[in-house]
Amino acid sequence: MTKRFGIAGLQLKRDSDSSQSSLEKFRSMARDTLKEFPWIDLVFTGEYYLQEHEAGESWRPYANTFPNELTNQISDIAKELDTWIIPGTLIEETDIGIFNTILVFDPDGKIVCSYRKAFPWRPSEDYDYGDKLVVFEVEDFGRIGLSICYDIWFPEVVRNLAWMGAEVVLHPTANPMPDRDTEIMLARAQAVFNQCYILSLNIVEEIGGGYSAFVDPEGRILRKSGPEETVLTTVVDFDHVSWLREHGTFGNTPVWKSLRDSRVRENLPAYRNFEDGTVLENLGNLDKKENLND
Repeated sequence: MTKRFGIAGLQLKRDSDSSQSSLEKFRSMARDTLKEFPWIDLVFTGEYYLQEHEAGESWRPYANTFPNELTNQISDIAKELDTWIIPGTLIEETDIGIFNTILVFDPDGKIVCSYRKAFPWRPSEDYDYGDKLVVFEVEDFGRIGLSICYDIWFPEVVRNLAWMGAEVVLHPTANPMPDRDTEIMLARAQAVFNQCYILSLNIVEEIGGGYSAFVDPEGRILRKSGPEETVLTTVVDFDHVSWLREHGTFGNTPVWKSLRDSRVRENLPAYRNFEDGTVLENLGNLDKKENLND
């Protein structure tokens, strides 16, 4: 069978005071999107979209355990629409820490997996580091990996997701910074490095300035947005990823085969002895600098 899979990204402005208000907007927009594009199989939105939080405050007091009433309502939306739902991220409280977490709901409304952000943007994001990367399987189609915002700055994340079998990487983000163009550049580069789709979806408001971009495995931008609320739709072709990995990007650059057959792959010192790296010798603490010359 042809492995084409429809994905919709809702670039929305959240209500930072009310998760319920944000959820109702998401529900309405998802319904409208499925009416207009009934071939959509998965709907997702940007980082923190359903998370209540006041700018400048610690994230930790806003943490909740899952499942709860909010996640039960998300489950109902997935069942109603018979669609995969990934509602951005939520701050999760657990016995081992507090995390920024993606929950993945299947069309039956079940939470099939979760991913905790590996690289919080310190010091502003004061929750804990996640320690596992996550790929989930969509039966009869393929594998989807998860990455959150600042994770995209670390090529190890997407490289390992692809190594784990991901053909598509969903990247919800909340980025209002002038480096959003750079973040899209990183998404394009890593799509090429790893021969996978990367769908980078921002939110709209003071902690997210829009400008989302969906990138194909050869680095082309399939869909992009401005700063306003909007819906991006695309079709990802899992068979196309398999073809590229077998025959090469643009038909002549077989990246994964080259890495597999390389002699240097097993002798990369940055991975074997990371803490011994010269680049780390004079680095200070991870905090904000008040003086450019510090």
